[in-house]
Amino acid sequence: MESLSEELLIRMRIPPVHWTCTIEKIPRKCPHKEAIEKHLDNSVFNLQNAKGLLLFGMYSAGKSGLASICLKYYAIKHRKIGLWVTHSDIPGYYIDKVMYDEDQRYVDRMESVPVLVIDEFQLRPDPGYVEWVVENTVRRRIENRLVTIITTNHTPSQLLERYPALSAPLEECLLPIKIQGHNFRKALAEKKGL
Repeated sequence: MESLSEELLIRMRIPPVHWTCTIEKIPRKCPHKEAIEKHLDNSVFNLQNAKGLLLFGMYSAGKSGLASICLKYYAIKHRKIGLWVTHSDIPGYYIDKVMYDEDQRYVDRMESVPVLVIDEFQLRPDPGYVEWVVENTVRRRIENRLVTIITTNHTPSQLLERYPALSAPLEECLLPIKIQGHNFRKALAEKKGL
């Protein structure tokens, strides 16, 4: 499969650490690899029906790398240029009216791109403004039939228990996939001899 230009990777705001992530680098022993491949094989259906992913699991399991693989796949295969945002940055996009470029606010871009990655979603003890903003963004994306991919350390049952209002729209449009079986940071450190 072809690769994306640095200009497009930057435009999608994918962090450089994830630019070289590929599905081939995921060990076959990882039980989630097959589910991700199936999702990508069904990409036409996903785009037509706004079917995204909830990638959950422990730290360093590769959730963010997988999200970048999916975002790049949609851009290469379908010419659908998406956007990467980090959960903790989202409120600032609303409050400070941050611009994505000179003609478009981040908020408008988040609500309109064909594929949106929300990385590192975290629930606080008492869900508040941040979670409400994410919930509204996800609901607008569902209404507009757009694909959303969320990475988190929370399980679907934890999301349901702690924030049922957000859990309901997530269940509607995101396939939950537990990411496990390999610690990429540990493997990289071992490879470097650390």
